[in-house]
Amino acid sequence: DSRSTKDARNLLRDPVVHVRSQTAAALGQYGNDDVLEEFGALCNEEHEVDAVVLSAIEGLQRSQRIKAVNILTSILLHPRQNIQNAVIAALGTKTRSEEITELVQILKDATGEMRQQIMRGFFAMGEAAEAPLLELLKEDIASLRPHITGVLEETGCVDSWVRALSHRNPENRMQAAETLSLIGTAAAYRGIVVAARDPDSNVRVMVTKALEKLAGKDGKEILNQLQEDPDRRIRKYTFWALERIKAGKE
Repeated sequence: DSRSTKDARNLLRDPVVHVRSQTAAALGQYGNDDVLEEFGALCNEEHEVDAVVLSAIEGLQRSQRIKAVNILTSILLHPRQNIQNAVIAALGTKTRSEEITELVQILKDATGEMRQQIMRGFFAMGEAAEAPLLELLKEDIASLRPHITGVLEETGCVDSWVRALSHRNPENRMQAAETLSLIGTAAAYRGIVVAARDPDSNVRVMVTKALEKLAGKDGKEILNQLQEDPDRRIRKYTFWALERIKAGKE
């Protein structure tokens, strides 16, 4: 309860390492936001032993509070490599949609090494991050979109969906085309245009809908990239798909 966690905070300064470690793990799991706020300072104390810091990170990993994501990212640049690795592993478990949304928000303002470390956290999540990221993309938050798609590209999600366009099952190919259309980056459209000649009519319809988005102002830059792509096949399929769309409107 709140009273016991408040009383236990004093044990974070206990002279016995084992007591501090157990307290840190427990408070991280059960503490409120005020309790978690202390963990950033604790983990960054220059002379605090690894056992206590690692226990605090373990507690933050167990915590269901969004604040835990903030605290973990605040210690990503810890000078000790083993502490950094523990933080990355902890972030790798924060795959609930609200946790991923918070991490994307933090990524939006991150630069340099901090951004690299946050990306390591997304890599640690693996496939578990994909569905929440795609759901977040559907919310169409303009300020977050480039960062969500950046994560999807850097972690290999886009390449995976492009490969799925060659799946023998047309339903899988259609889902791939729909997902790539949602992602909507130049890399995604490179895969989409290749599927413009898919033998399945439903897949072709999905590809056509995706390519029609490029006719607007927002799609002009991507369209130019596709038309000037170094891969001759991409240029050819882009031209063919656009001519097909144009003919359908006439």
